[in-house]
Amino acid sequence: MLYIYGATAHAKTAVDVAEDLDIEIGGLIDKSLLIEDVFDYEVQLHHRVKDAAENFFVAVKNPGLRERIVSENPEWNFQSLIHPKAYVSKKS
Repeated sequence: MLYIYGATAHAKTAVDVAEDLDIEIGGLIDKSLLIEDVFDYEVQLHHRVKDAAENFFVAVKNPGLRERIVSENPEWNFQSLIHPKAYVSKKS
């Protein structure tokens, strides 16, 4: 089960990629009280790990904030999301 930290534009992209990869999404986590759901996935203020099979993706644009989220949650298992149609040119 994947939880996405963040609930703005980057998180919407992460939801799309996770769905395309057939990854089950448990919800999103965000500190904003103004956002209740994203694409019908519930947004929580906090999350406590309940199962070792839970994974997390940080969908936050600011690199300093991403680093802080990761360092403040060492018990979380973070994963990358790479769209199956992603392409990197050998000429770049």
